[in-house]
Amino acid sequence: MSGGLLGGSLRTRLTVFYAALLTAALLMYAVSVSAFFLHNLREQLDSSLDRDVETVEGDLFFNSNGHVELTSHEGEAEGDDVDRGSGYLLEVWTQEGSLLYRSEQLMGQALGSIPTRSLLLPSGLKVRTMSRIHHMPDGKYVVVRLAVSEEPLWGQFWEMVALLGIGLPIVVVLVVISGYAVAARALKPVDDMAKRAAEITADHLNERLVVVNPNDELGQLGTAFNATLARLENSFEHLRRFTSDASHELRTPLTAIRSVGEVALQKGGDSAYYRDIIGSMLEETNRLTQLVDSLLTISRADAGRIHLRPSTVNLLDLAQESAGLLEILAEEKGQTVDVQGDPSLAIFVDRLILR
Repeated sequence: MSGGLLGGSLRTRLTVFYAALLTAALLMYAVSVSAFFLHNLREQLDSSLDRDVETVEGDLFFNSNGHVELTSHEGEAEGDDVDRGSGYLLEVWTQEGSLLYRSEQLMGQALGSIPTRSLLLPSGLKVRTMSRIHHMPDGKYVVVRLAVSEEPLWGQFWEMVALLGIGLPIVVVLVVISGYAVAARALKPVDDMAKRAAEITADHLNERLVVVNPNDELGQLGTAFNATLARLENSFEHLRRFTSDASHELRTPLTAIRSVGEVALQKGGDSAYYRDIIGSMLEETNRLTQLVDSLLTISRADAGRIHLRPSTVNLLDLAQESAGLLEILAEEKGQTVDVQGDPSLAIFVDRLILR
């Protein structure tokens, strides 16, 4: 599956990446909010327990039999209101660990004397407890332990978790849809450049990509691609010029060889005559070989792979040698090439490249 995502379009990969990142961030947020909400619910419950413990302490007294009772108000014990009406459970212990009072709703289940905050009763009921040492009017000290069920607390907590569980996927789906649309809009210039680049061939290297904003990343990419096209166009132009020049230069010795051969076939002669003709053709062949070497040298020079071998060269001799390459063509057209100059003039150059 990861291979499929990696092979998908860039907009799909960006959407999946940001959706995964957002999902992880929202999950962390949901966990943090849930923990904070549960902490606040428990703090509120503890505050309520603290107030009710104070109420219970004010109503505790020892009867004539030495048992602990709660003060009654208007025919109904205050403890009944604490025990039944508000869901509170009460135990009173001596400091030595003897039970003095237990709510009927506990049905014999002990809250114990260990001051724990949360407690799971044998019946499966999870309660929140609070303990406090109380000084009775007769001078005795007792341990008052009050508990309340945590079911309402957990009910509120799971309601909020359910809301988050419903809301987060909806948010993620909306973000994925909007993210895909934003990615498609942001990457549309890339699609346009790709289509335009596919239309540019070797015959249309003068065309360029349309760059809307050369300052952003996509504009810089388009500008770099246009610069590459310009370099390719320049290279192709150099190649065409080199091909044209090479064809022109090669035509001269080839024409000379053909002309000498045709003349020899038309006139005929003895062996000495044919020997001269063959010598002339070999001379032109040698010139042709030198010309090919020169063209290769020029090609290497254009590629930056040539090593110059400069030496002192008589300029008049070099000019006469170069003019000799054109003598055959000049003779065919009834022309002559006359080279004049100062025989003492010398330059320090690479003779082959300059010729």
